[in-house]
Amino acid sequence: MKTDTLNIHFAFMKKLILSLALAGTVVCISCSKDNDDSDVIIGTWVSQSTVGENVGSEQTSLEVWKFNDDTSGAYTKSSKDMVELESKFVWIKMDSLYQIDYAKGAISDDTFSIGELMGEIALEDREGNHIAVRE
Repeated sequence: MKTDTLNIHFAFMKKLILSLALAGTVVCISCSKDNDDSDVIIGTWVSQSTVGENVGSEQTSLEVWKFNDDTSGAYTKSSKDMVELESKFVWIKMDSLYQIDYAKGAISDDTFSIGELMGEIALEDREGNHIAVRE
């Protein structure tokens, strides 16, 4: 009789411990940070172009937009590894468009959207022209 009571208590404790372990696992999983709250534009976007008529006389232009999750960012344009222009900016999302307001009017403000270029996500202007790809 005493053995039966111990077996019942043991079975109850086993179920209790397993239930608590399962509940703890569910709580930990549900409390983990979701990536859904970050915007697709956050990150570094790069546009590289080469212009020139003769081999060896080409000029490579590089434009880089870095979008931060606090709605700030930085833009850099360089050519021949020399920085030509730098500007900080702030961005806001309006529906599927991103309004970019550059600091001190250094550059005309931009409006971008997210598209696709050869299987990669791309930054596009209002006309749908591909401007940059994610780095």
